[in-house]
Amino acid sequence: MNEVFDGFMDLRQGMNASRSPSLLAATQYAKGINVSVRGGLATTRPSLVLEDAELPQGLFQGAGVWSLESGDRIVAVIEGNVVTVDVDDLTVTDLGAAMAVDTQCYMTQVDRYFVIQDGSTTPVVLEEVAGVPTIRAAAHSIPAGYVMVFAHGRIHMVPQIVPSTTVDGRPYLLSGDILEPLDPTTVLNFTETEYLAEGGAHGMPLELGNIGGLGVYRNANTGTGVGQIMAFARNGVCSFDFSVPRSMWKSQVVSQVLFTGAGCKSPWSIVNANDDMIYRSLDGIRVLRYAISQSSGGQGALSNVPMSIEVDPYMAVDKDHLPFISGWLADNRCLMTAVGSIAGMFKAIVSWDLAAGYYQGAAGPGAYDGIWTGDDFLQGVTALRQDIKTGYVFADGPVLYRQDSEAVYDGSDTKIEARLETKAYGVGDVVTRKKLEYVEMWCSDIPMDTEIKVWYRPGGYPLWKLLGSKQIKVPSGGLYQDRRKVRISLDEYSDNCDSTSGEPLYTGTEFQFAIQWTGRMTIDRFRMAVVVAADSPPDPCDEDAGVALVPSSATGEVLNDYSYRIRGS
Repeated sequence: MNEVFDGFMDLRQGMNASRSPSLLAATQYAKGINVSVRGGLATTRPSLVLEDAELPQGLFQGAGVWSLESGDRIVAVIEGNVVTVDVDDLTVTDLGAAMAVDTQCYMTQVDRYFVIQDGSTTPVVLEEVAGVPTIRAAAHSIPAGYVMVFAHGRIHMVPQIVPSTTVDGRPYLLSGDILEPLDPTTVLNFTETEYLAEGGAHGMPLELGNIGGLGVYRNANTGTGVGQIMAFARNGVCSFDFSVPRSMWKSQVVSQVLFTGAGCKSPWSIVNANDDMIYRSLDGIRVLRYAISQSSGGQGALSNVPMSIEVDPYMAVDKDHLPFISGWLADNRCLMTAVGSIAGMFKAIVSWDLAAGYYQGAAGPGAYDGIWTGDDFLQGVTALRQDIKTGYVFADGPVLYRQDSEAVYDGSDTKIEARLETKAYGVGDVVTRKKLEYVEMWCSDIPMDTEIKVWYRPGGYPLWKLLGSKQIKVPSGGLYQDRRKVRISLDEYSDNCDSTSGEPLYTGTEFQFAIQWTGRMTIDRFRMAVVVAADSPPDPCDEDAGVALVPSSATGEVLNDYSYRIRGS
């Protein structure tokens, strides 16, 4: 019988778990773990390099970036201790116990200062003195509170309580004093809170619940180039226009409801990307954007678009972990923690490649690489390292990883385990039975010894059956290598039976594959070879009616998405 082939080369559209593997486009795949498809070919993701920063161990409570002309520092609160890490030389400065030890902390840069809140105690203000980060000793009047943002020359924050009352401040917004260039310390005061002479906080224009995050929309047509402040509550998004003078806040409507029903609980998840605001809503990743006509001054509408249905299986499990999810930008990707295990700790990072929207020369929504795994992740941030925007992510310990597209190992010397689950290939006719013969791969950019394993399953079958494995040997000290037509053939005499139907697992109308490699490489192309079988092929299996299908050497196995660990098990 003649062999017929199907497979892939171009996977530019990335992962899509929203459709059956049988219905995916030729340029999509069902699942990606530790892969990247930037440029269209499937390759190992960028490395997570373990930074040599000696952090104190304990409960991680939050982090932010303090960016000054002298360089960027990552500020973190660990077990109540305030710690800074200089991203250029990894100098760690422990400023001592200054915060409550059992709460999530919130932080933002305010002009040259850096403010940290824990929701109950007096906020801590950092300043640089003679090049050294220091806790500012001088008095300030910033009230205790939660999330903050600095815009239009003022601190805007969610207070613990509304000033001069005992009312819970979490549904309200409080604004501080204006920054005066000749005396920048004025920005640390809240002496103007009685701006209406009747109350000291902005209420949400509609009952939307507590405010979970604040951001600044940067694409509005204002004279300063800084637009409205976006307040993300549990049940919606509101905007506040503080570009007008404070003396006019009483006489003008400065707030409006933008959307209801798609709010946000995590201040760490709000990311400004180009002209858009990306955030983790209650139902996945959403994007807040104006239409092109609006951003250019014409008539247009603000949209709030859900953007993560392709990776929804990893979004849907985080309902109890929403306040701790973080998002950050690195190498034109939006990365977001997902799959929470315990409070504040996540098994995966969802990778959304924003650059993928330009592969065809026109703007598009980008493509999801899938998830990146390897540790129990806490929070990611973006900082300027040697004037290049670089992604950093804290993991359990805590330890600090740096994203590096030039490195080949994770940690210091760990080979990355990547896996790609393909669409289901029916070789044109999806009703005629076929018999799987072998698969072949063309691989390139291989810098080290790399092991390849391939699993398969017929269409609709829930378990994976190992087809075979190959070892690629690459001695150190040379150029990256490639391999052509790496073949893994089926052993039809091995135990390949579906005991529930009495059919061999290597026969079916379509086949799906899981390709796993440990090391580093790019898959230039992949194809499977099948032969068309008779309607009633020889059947070496006996049907055992009523048997439960469970993983075994005969029936196949369940693949663990989180088996790979950078620092071991």
